[in-house]
Amino acid sequence: MGNRKDMISNLPDYLLHDILSLLPTRDAVATSVLSKRWKYLWTDLSVFNFENDLPIVSMEEDQVYCLLDQVHRLLHHSNYVKSLGVMSFGVAIDEDRVNSLISAVVKHQIEELKLSLLVNQFVLPNCFSAFESLTELHLELGCVLDVPSGIRFPSLKTFKLSRVTFANDKSVQQLFSGCLVLQELTLFNCNWSKIEQTSITTPALKILTIFSDLRVNMMRSTVRIDAVNLLYFSCTGYTLVNFLLVNTASIVDAHVEC
Repeated sequence: MGNRKDMISNLPDYLLHDILSLLPTRDAVATSVLSKRWKYLWTDLSVFNFENDLPIVSMEEDQVYCLLDQVHRLLHHSNYVKSLGVMSFGVAIDEDRVNSLISAVVKHQIEELKLSLLVNQFVLPNCFSAFESLTELHLELGCVLDVPSGIRFPSLKTFKLSRVTFANDKSVQQLFSGCLVLQELTLFNCNWSKIEQTSITTPALKILTIFSDLRVNMMRSTVRIDAVNLLYFSCTGYTLVNFLLVNTASIVDAHVEC
């Protein structure tokens, strides 16, 4: 047994990268302690997903911050990151920590970003406007989301927004008017209770999916959707929001069940 060769370590780097890409991110990084050959292999991976392994009921604030520190170290040492996912929805964290994470992500010019974090209140940082490489964004924040003027997503094509409460009518307009080439939009369990009347204008949008099972007391909000190239529209679940479609001649399939 002691004379058996280490066949895996003798594989070329590109095959080892394929093997590491199949592991959970924490396990892939942990292989750096195996030998000098393995020490920096993980830094050439391009897809990373961090998820807190603890059940939500047992999570504590310092454990969530430990997870964010690990992500920062990864971004500091990695050569190229194409896709990053960070999921820890059990404990509310400081808005500054989220902004710091996003600033680090922007510097890496990541193409796909998935953040599932619980924040008390969040103002979308202006650094997103410098995020020219971002094509896919998933945000689950569990907070009131405020969007300042000037926010732009110049290359964003797929956007999934979950469990946010829109701060006001203007925030909604500013968020989606900045998605210049957006083609697919999913709104999952978003809270429109602070919205009276607003509009979503996305000329390139082709697929719009809205789902909500939130049974909260809210005013009858009205959301006007202007998407001249929309092909598919789905609105299901429980909602008191009036979604009004305009310029709908392009639609070929629709599913409404509220």
